[in-house]
Order: sequence, then C-alpha cells, then structure tokens
Amino acid sequence: MLHIISNHFIPVDENTTRMVSDNDIHFTGFMKVVGLFMRGPIKKQTSKYMDNFKLFAETGVPVPRE
Repeated sequence: MLHIISNHFIPVDENTTRMVSDNDIHFTGFMKVVGLFMRGPIKKQTSKYMDNFKLFAETGVPVPRE
C-alpha cells in the first residue's frame, strides 16, 4: 500500500486560510480487497486529523494523542 498526502494552505482573506488535503492511495495485492472496505474509515480519519489541526491552529492548544 502506498499513501501520499499533500497539504496545501490557500489564503482566503487576511484572517482566513483554507487547508486542502490531497490523499493519493494505491493498494496492491491483497490490500486491493481490503481497500474496498477502507474508503469510509480513511475519510473519517483524515477528517479527524484536519479538525485537530484546525483546533490547534485556532487556539494554540495541542490535541492530546489517543
């Protein structure tokens, strides 16, 4: 499995920045079968990381690890 993540920050105005996360995932071998069931959990985990980063960027408070 190969998972490449590219994060981009785009200024919207002087107080707002948009974060865009591009995820490129390639499954090989048996992981192709597993990948059919992983789409939802991967999206959920990526969204969680983006929300945690947003909280940190806006408040300066680090999000505790689980």
